[in-house]
Amino acid sequence: MKSSIISTTSDSISSGGTVTGDLTVEGDFVVEGGGSLTVDSATSGVVTIDSKTNTPCNLTLTAWSTNEGKGSNLNLRHSNNNTVGTETALDSGDDLGAITFQGYDAAADWDNGAIILAEASGTFSTSASPTNLKFFTGSGSAGGIDISSATPNLILDSNSRISLGNNDSGGDSSNTIFGYLAGDQIASGG
Repeated sequence: MKSSIISTTSDSISSGGTVTGDLTVEGDFVVEGGGSLTVDSATSGVVTIDSKTNTPCNLTLTAWSTNEGKGSNLNLRHSNNNTVGTETALDSGDDLGAITFQGYDAAADWDNGAIILAEASGTFSTSASPTNLKFFTGSGSAGGIDISSATPNLILDSNSRISLGNNDSGGDSSNTIFGYLAGDQIASGG
């Protein structure tokens, strides 16, 4: 019985069509022939990808091309309209999209640990797309943003300080620190 359902579903999908209800795929799910995979949800617009037990969950985009500018892209889009398919310019303060990093807490919630947010800083037009890129780290932490390869050369910390240099934990004079209480930080060696 199960194999006949899979065969029927496979036949209807291979020639185009709709699957109503849940579809679970164990193994690889491949879209070939220059096609695309569209998930349309009238209620939430949420797509969830869960990994197997004790394995990482990865989303990999691979482009195979020898042409410049043909790499992989992750596009986060926002139209300032409630009607699907109606494209309307963004206004200042509208979010373009965000990448959110979450961890599970003891109270059965997924909490934001860090967020990278793109926000319009003006009205979008054919000649301008003013955008601010904002970085947030979780509350109750001494979080910050390290920009580097292996050892940070630029750190933006949760006290609104920018640190340039070797950034050792001592905060000595070999670092250049700007921002809130920067002078006190250097003087105290902290």
